[in-house]
Amino acid sequence: MTKTTIAEQASLQQKALFDQVLPAERYNNALAQSCYLVTAPELGKGEHRVYIAKQDDKPVAAVLEATAPDGYSGAIQLLVGADFNGTVL
Repeated sequence: MTKTTIAEQASLQQKALFDQVLPAERYNNALAQSCYLVTAPELGKGEHRVYIAKQDDKPVAAVLEATAPDGYSGAIQLLVGADFNGTVL
């Protein structure tokens, strides 16, 4: 596979994961291009990515990466979708 094909596949896989936690009809921007690194103890140790979902340039929700440190065999990586009213989607 070429680097371009690998990157395209990674992008499609990431979009599929986003769609599991945030319905695609709720936003119309490219989430991967609206990514911020944040440090928040509520999300776990270290930096985590936050993707801002927008509908017609208006922020409507976010997809957050989080880490639960106490999994049976190590840390558990999570994606959580929430709107700005605090509703988990």
